[in-house]
Amino acid sequence: DHLWSYSVGEKARLANGRLILNADAYWIDWQDVQTRLALNCSYFFTDNKGKIRSRGVELETTFRLTPEITLAANGSYNDARSNGDIAATGAFNGDLAPYFPRWIASITALYDRPLGNGSLHVQASYQFRGDEQTAFNPLATTIVNGVLVPTGPNPTFAVIPPQNNVS
Repeated sequence: DHLWSYSVGEKARLANGRLILNADAYWIDWQDVQTRLALNCSYFFTDNKGKIRSRGVELETTFRLTPEITLAANGSYNDARSNGDIAATGAFNGDLAPYFPRWIASITALYDRPLGNGSLHVQASYQFRGDEQTAFNPLATTIVNGVLVPTGPNPTFAVIPPQNNVS
């Protein structure tokens, strides 16, 4: 497989170093994607087939509110889709790539204070991970006269629900 990756971003340290801001926008063209394929005899093999285009943005910021309190937030949006039909995996042009959540975000608050010969560290955070699919689409497919066609429901398709984590 091979890919071309384009990105533009900014890394900034502002407010006398108390605010850090990192931002990035990207575009990835991935070709001959390594794909695990199931054979009728129950064995698998890896083949290089198809293209995926991924576009997105990422933002990371940290702000030292006081010498003891720091706030941090991160977020990303990723739109990864098949770029043309991928017959070997049953993907139609524009299908969302499996296991790529579109949204991921987190926010964290930290408290650090010297305490005797050591220090006290307290941290609280929330993380969100959007839903994601286990296959390109909910359809089983076959190839008829060189064209990918749906044949019914895909038994391996499921949607992994969004995840929320507080710690």
